[in-house]
Amino acid sequence: MNKLEKWKELSTQLPILRKEEMELRVEISEDVIGSSPMENSTVTVRESVHGYPCKATQAMSFSLDLGVLATIWDALSPAEQRVVKMKPTLQTGPYKKLPEDSLLHEAVVSKLAAPKLEIGEYVG
Repeated sequence: MNKLEKWKELSTQLPILRKEEMELRVEISEDVIGSSPMENSTVTVRESVHGYPCKATQAMSFSLDLGVLATIWDALSPAEQRVVKMKPTLQTGPYKKLPEDSLLHEAVVSKLAAPKLEIGEYVG
């Protein structure tokens, strides 16, 4: 098999493998993390699973609902407006420091980011 054929074969398999890997990563990470609490929008748990030392990390990602943002923009304080880059994207560091009653929270959409998973050498 020449390089081109090998590349074509691998490029066809890659999306399937990525999907399967992500499904397994999420499943294993959920098992390791369980109901561990997040701190500063992140949780990391180190645990041995079937003799393998694992480190699972899960973070919360933040984005903006542009429709909501457009309707509340004029009511935001200058400090709240500075938190929003006019790409627009959300600067999560300063956003996390805003008070709980900030109107900006209405425009922020949060979801779990893809988990990270590290598996060490088998210790059995």
